[in-house]
Amino acid sequence: MKNVFKIILFSFLLLAVKSAYADFREDFHNNELNRENIELMLSKYGNEDSPINDAYLGICKAIMAQYVFLPTTKLKSFYDGKEKIDTSIEIDNKNGEQRYLRLLIQLNAPSFLFYNNDINSDLNVFIQDVRNKNINQKWSLVFINNILKGKKLSEEQIKELTQLKKEL
Repeated sequence: MKNVFKIILFSFLLLAVKSAYADFREDFHNNELNRENIELMLSKYGNEDSPINDAYLGICKAIMAQYVFLPTTKLKSFYDGKEKIDTSIEIDNKNGEQRYLRLLIQLNAPSFLFYNNDINSDLNVFIQDVRNKNINQKWSLVFINNILKGKKLSEEQIKELTQLKKEL
């Protein structure tokens, strides 16, 4: 009886975490990424603890760098976000959605930040996750379209993503 109770409790906790990150994903992709909305997401989802949630928190913190004034504050915000994303990937390095989020930053961050070393590996994990149907079709298309807007993709990577999009 005690084990049954633990299983039921664990199931409810798992559903709550999954629901929170699904809401975070919706908010992140369906709202304008301006200062007000990012601050709202950081406060709304800041207490949830899971690798995917941490990756979304990280990208929000990294994006906030463009909305602060002092260069030192900009760098701190960017590096705090980068660290949160990287740590979430260390915990769950096969998750294509987390790799997608890091790709968004790597493909669009200024080159002087030197945050572009994992583009190929992140893209490979993401593509594999999409092909294995670990990311549903709706979100796969959204993610691919967002990656294709990146500034640092090679022609070969663009072709591979375009082909993947056709396969969906």
